[in-house]
Amino acid sequence: MWVKKFRLQKCWSQEQLAEMTGLSVRTVQRLEKGQTPSMETLKALASVFEIDLSDLPQEQTMTSPDNAQNRPVADIRSDFSQRWITREEEQAIQHVEHVKGFYMHAGIFLIVMPALIAFNLWISPDVFWFLYVLFPWLFAFALQAAFTFPVTRIFSPEWEKRQVEKQLGRKL
Repeated sequence: MWVKKFRLQKCWSQEQLAEMTGLSVRTVQRLEKGQTPSMETLKALASVFEIDLSDLPQEQTMTSPDNAQNRPVADIRSDFSQRWITREEEQAIQHVEHVKGFYMHAGIFLIVMPALIAFNLWISPDVFWFLYVLFPWLFAFALQAAFTFPVTRIFSPEWEKRQVEKQLGRKL
């Protein structure tokens, strides 16, 4: 996720980042979804993003038995990525991805449904079969909207905390 944060800070597309690092676009997509990068990939990203990787342990010491915590490579690299992106930033990036998906869904809906209605009325104006597509799609669209833009956060952790405090009559 830290790769996406740095890419967004530079206002680069995935294609631009791939070109600058010599990686494929698919590799950039995988890294942004959280795949563990190889040391060569980390070095390429570090040079493009101008990050100092000197504090990152070398690959052979990551799995060395005399390592105090004896953690796998993925855990140590995960610690590395957590230094570059906060939980709030990660949540904000994910929220923006959901909003983007919602707007893309809305755009597709606004293009496809009028075309489908016109096709229905042109082919068989007596039977409104487009309704069999319209209502389930509207339902799915409403669900996506509810999860993307929660109006009320009922049963959220904040709600739960407020209810417990209300029951206790004091702060937790």
